[in-house]
Amino acid sequence: PNSKSPETQYIPQPLPVDITGNATGAIYHMVQDDVFHYIWVTSWKDLFAFRITKEGHLEQVDTSSFLTPGNKILYEIYKDKDGKLWVSAFDVESFIIDIRDYIVQKYPLPDLRNQLKANPAINSLCKDEDGIFWFSQDRYGLCIYDSRKEKLKHYSQCQGTRNLPFGDVTNIARSYNHNWIWATSYGPTVFGLSQQNMEMKEDVRIELGNVTNNPGLITSLFEDPQNNLWIGTTTGLFVYRIMSATLESIPEVSGPVAGITQTADSRIWTVIRNKGIYRIEQDKGIESYPFDKDFVCIDATSDGNLWMGTTEGEVLLFDPRQKEKLKDYSFSCGMKGDIINNITVDVYNHVWITTNQMIKEFNPRNGAYRSYSTRDKNFLLTRLLSKAVYYDRKGEIYFGGISGIVSISPTQQLESIPEQVTTHISDIKIMGKSIWDDQLKQDPINTPIRLSPNDQNLEIEFSSLDFHNLDQIRYAYRMVGIDNDWIYLNDRKNSAFYNRLDKGKYTFQVKATDKNGLWSNEVTEITIHRLPAWYETWWAYLFYTLLVMGIIGYSIYAYLKRMKRKNDEKWADSAELVKMHQYLDTKDSISTSEFAEIDKLLLDRATKAVEEHLNEPEFNVVSLAEAMNMSRSTLSRKIKIITGKTPLDFIKDIKMQHACRMLENKTATVADVITALGYSDYKNFTQSFKEAFGMSPGEYQKQIKEKKEESTHPS
Repeated sequence: PNSKSPETQYIPQPLPVDITGNATGAIYHMVQDDVFHYIWVTSWKDLFAFRITKEGHLEQVDTSSFLTPGNKILYEIYKDKDGKLWVSAFDVESFIIDIRDYIVQKYPLPDLRNQLKANPAINSLCKDEDGIFWFSQDRYGLCIYDSRKEKLKHYSQCQGTRNLPFGDVTNIARSYNHNWIWATSYGPTVFGLSQQNMEMKEDVRIELGNVTNNPGLITSLFEDPQNNLWIGTTTGLFVYRIMSATLESIPEVSGPVAGITQTADSRIWTVIRNKGIYRIEQDKGIESYPFDKDFVCIDATSDGNLWMGTTEGEVLLFDPRQKEKLKDYSFSCGMKGDIINNITVDVYNHVWITTNQMIKEFNPRNGAYRSYSTRDKNFLLTRLLSKAVYYDRKGEIYFGGISGIVSISPTQQLESIPEQVTTHISDIKIMGKSIWDDQLKQDPINTPIRLSPNDQNLEIEFSSLDFHNLDQIRYAYRMVGIDNDWIYLNDRKNSAFYNRLDKGKYTFQVKATDKNGLWSNEVTEITIHRLPAWYETWWAYLFYTLLVMGIIGYSIYAYLKRMKRKNDEKWADSAELVKMHQYLDTKDSISTSEFAEIDKLLLDRATKAVEEHLNEPEFNVVSLAEAMNMSRSTLSRKIKIITGKTPLDFIKDIKMQHACRMLENKTATVADVITALGYSDYKNFTQSFKEAFGMSPGEYQKQIKEKKEESTHPS
């Protein structure tokens, strides 16, 4: 519209092509859907759909999977508020198309199911240029499948592959420069395969063992536009030059390779588990960026940013211009900590995140995302498998798993302008009881919700009333004054809960996304007034103030009185300190009753210290001095003056006294006593006992026993 010349204002587009391959005119009506943003037109031949390319042109879409091709005279086509297309016809019945029913294309693989007599389990897959699926079935092996003819063939049924080790294929990737697919099994070999008329054959074989003694197991395959096949293994990275049929190892990149990709500047990027990111230039220059993350996959957007997943459920962005930072988008795209199996970036730079139970399409530019869950009965797959993701770079992303294969078309749906969705307060529960059960005594829309002091639990439920798109709509809420930021809820969650609100007025806000996952600018608000309890009223606070002032005044009075008492006792304390220094410093015994009492206190304390550590072999004179808070020399001098013994003999005497009392117990053995008194061996204990009592422990026990018998049976 802004162009100045008719030649650039109006650009002719191709007419739709009918089932016979002829262009058809007589276009009657036109509409654009809300899901794929396709242009749908009716004609006197059929209903046709066009996608809008990045260049702004129309490209016809194949609708045969859900719309039976044939000559139909159609007239109007209208779109209702739910996005359904209503088509009126002349020579057939008018009909309705619900676009959302065709977002996911399903391939249940009935032929494979019949052969296995069990559910398909697709481990890895791709699609060749003839539209033939190549996939690996768990515990069955490599198969090719023509979805148009429902024809399946196993590798063992083909002359060219029946002797190859394809019973368990780990990786499949398409070659975009040749009519090949690359396949690997458990081992260091990559096979280049092709098919013609559903007959598989081997075209090339790459043996990693020819360039290294430790090739490891193959984990990743990536072919770049420069005719290089990059091969990641559990030990490092290799590159196969397709045109020259030469294989090289990249010794600078070592460790388990988790994924390989290429940015628009032709640089190759790879991630190594728990090691980091590597950049490989076309001139073989290599730069590493260490990160301690358990990476499992990588892909790149057209602006050069790298997206990676980890086993911890993280979705991470690496911007090569900020070389030391990883930005975590896990929360932004609604991940819940599940292991990330795969990340794929589509033509719109949307990030497709795959876990065992979920596919998420995420638009980093506006934070919108939509989910596809295995819990949905219409999704076909009950589990997604980690290697079974293939993007044909044209119109479809294919996902394999338990029960078959599904495909989803990347669209600009998450690029739309957000609809202004109004969120409605659907219920408010106070202490578990809805306010609407109380004859609507409280009107939350026009008056504040009043909570009594005993109303501790508040639950608020809300809804956009779009029940047709429940899986895509999410909510966010916040209580102004309590929540610092919006609280974003997980899928299908639509309530907020608060416990024990403080007194005061609050504003509760809630908003929702539209059916495309885009956040609406419409925010719904309600006011909540939590009434104060009696102890929160102004006169209660006045009482608290007077009480605190009284306590502070009494504390000051008590402090001043205590300080006066301490000053009065200061002289006495000083005199006692002088006496204690005199006691500790003297080298002779002082025969005064005052110091005799201190002697007794010192011995009692030393005895108690020894008895508290009887069973510790390492308890010695140094330990005793530390327990007494005295130096070793001072302790030794005072014990020598008081008892005439060294501290070591003092400790030994206490232990021997306890040994006697223990040996008097007829159930105690000498070994028990040795352990209880912290002796390391029998000999050392026996020698100490003999020195103290002139007999061995056994003789002492025997003597005690005889005395008891004499007292029991006197002659």
